[in-house]
Amino acid sequence: MVYHNNTRLNIDKQLITYPYLAGKYFFRFNKRLAVKVFLVILLLLKTNNISAQVFTPKWSAGIHSGMLIFYGDIKTNEFLPSVSGFNELRFGTGIHANYHFNPMLAMRGSIIAGKLAGANPETDEYFEANILDYTLQAMINLNGIFFYDYDITPFDVYVIVGYGMVDFRTIKRKLSDDSFVRAFGFNADGSKSDRKTREMVIPVGFMLQSNIENLLNLNNYILSNIDLTLEFVLHNANTNKLDADLTVREVRDKYSYLALGLVYYLN
Repeated sequence: MVYHNNTRLNIDKQLITYPYLAGKYFFRFNKRLAVKVFLVILLLLKTNNISAQVFTPKWSAGIHSGMLIFYGDIKTNEFLPSVSGFNELRFGTGIHANYHFNPMLAMRGSIIAGKLAGANPETDEYFEANILDYTLQAMINLNGIFFYDYDITPFDVYVIVGYGMVDFRTIKRKLSDDSFVRAFGFNADGSKSDRKTREMVIPVGFMLQSNIENLLNLNNYILSNIDLTLEFVLHNANTNKLDADLTVREVRDKYSYLALGLVYYLN
C-alpha cells in the first residue's frame, strides 16, 4: 500500500508515546547548550592565570561503584526509581585511568559494567539489561576557575564531559506472565547471541573529590596520595533500544550513575 506523505505523517503522530515523555521529560540533553558550556569553560581555563602554580603532569587510577538508574519508555516513575514490586535500582562498578595536564584539566578513560532495569505497569512490561560502558572523559576543575587559592578548599568540584560507546544485551517481557516481547543481543530462542548491541553514549556530569589525609586530619604518606570521590554522571545514549522498546519519542534513552570511588595518584 502506498501512502501520501501527509497521510504517512499523520499515522506516525498516532504511534504510542507515554504522557510524561511528551514535552516534559526531566532530563533533556541539549547538545548545542553542552557545546557552548564546554567552550566557555575552556575559555576560562585559557584565560585563568596559573603561572604562580608549579605543576607536574601526572597519572592516577581509580575504582568506583554505585547505583545505575534508567530513564526511558519502560519506567514506573519519571525520575526516582521504583523499589517496591519491581526493583528498578541496579548497581554498577568500574575503573578509570586519569592523566592530569594541570590543576584544572584532566582526561580519563572510564569503564563501567552493570545492569539496567525498568517496568511500566500500565503497559504490563519490564526489561532487564547488562551494559558495558567505556568512554573518554574530560574533567575540568571548577575550583581553579572560581577560587584563586584553590589549594585550601576542602574538596574539588569537577565538570565531566565525554564521548564513548555502550555494549548491551537487553530483553523485554510481560509483567503478568513473564512472556517474551523483544530483545537485543539475544537469539530468537532467548539464548545470548555472540555479539552485543553497540551504541554511542555521551556522559555529562560532575564529581566531588577530596583527599583522605585531609578528611581524616592525619599525617600519612600513603593516604596523602588517595582521594575520595562522589560522582553523578548522566549517560546520554544515542538509541531507544536500551529498554528493547522502539516507541516513537522526543528523547533517547539515558541512565545515570551515582557512585563513590577512590583515586590513587602515581607520583
